[in-house]
Amino acid sequence: MLLFLAATTLVQGEEKLPKAAEAWKWTIEQRLAVRLDPAAMVERRRVHMLHSDNPYYEPPVFVIDGEANPELFLPHELLTFLIVDSDPRFPRSRERYAPFFSRFAWEPERFWTDVRSISADYIRLQQQNARPTEDQSRQLCGLRAQALAELRQKYARFDEFLYVAVAPRGTYSSADVRSASWLTWLEGGCK
Repeated sequence: MLLFLAATTLVQGEEKLPKAAEAWKWTIEQRLAVRLDPAAMVERRRVHMLHSDNPYYEPPVFVIDGEANPELFLPHELLTFLIVDSDPRFPRSRERYAPFFSRFAWEPERFWTDVRSISADYIRLQQQNARPTEDQSRQLCGLRAQALAELRQKYARFDEFLYVAVAPRGTYSSADVRSASWLTWLEGGCK
């Protein structure tokens, strides 16, 4: 509840944040302001801890539950989830998206083919480098940003799809908190 209040009352300049239900309308700056707000991070961690049956469970410092807070993910993170789910070797992952294709008026097989072909260089480099070097990580970052741009161009409502279909399925946790400048750099393709 605290996070909801923060998201609805936080003012960026003079403009209020879009409703969380319209997560695809948020700017990167708006996402990061709420995502990195210390009180909101504590609240997300507290809520995450409530879902554990282990009384000794020590949750990670940073948590995003996509079902509760899809607006906190950055588009490049959601594309990464989508690329993993697009793998044809695991059809169940793809099946979870079936209800959304009629909403977006997209043909499922064409969509999956496009995701795989547009992301092919990213997928190939990632598969070849289980532990990428710093240079390979930057290459991956750039290829992911390029794929995101191409998918946005091909599918006008791609960001909306990421936030209504992909984000609610994702969870992100980390022992540390990445800075706004680092996350902005990643979102920009590591440039």
